[in-house]
Amino acid sequence: MAIYDASKAYVLSFTEALREEIAGTGLHVTCLEPGATKTGFDEDSRMGKLDMFYSHAMTVAAVAKADYEGYRKNQDVVIPGWKNRLLATAISFLLRFATRKIVGKMQRI
Repeated sequence: MAIYDASKAYVLSFTEALREEIAGTGLHVTCLEPGATKTGFDEDSRMGKLDMFYSHAMTVAAVAKADYEGYRKNQDVVIPGWKNRLLATAISFLLRFATRKIVGKMQRI
């Protein structure tokens, strides 16, 4: 999970940097942050054991549609679903050590 989480952070950082580098070229880049999605990853990662996972898990089709619409609107980041956006916003207010502790406890289930 540490590698998975770090790679997600890298993709967001890379997307933001690339977006700035190509600004004004007519091209654009969008980062998708889908949150919980019903793909089977929940079983492989054991995240499916968490009630919060299933309370806001979206279908692949709904995530793909939101991503496509966000890309067409030239959004920098697409976070499908209001629950996912709320969670992403709320976690940004936590201190990094608190976020690590919360995620660590979730992953030990």
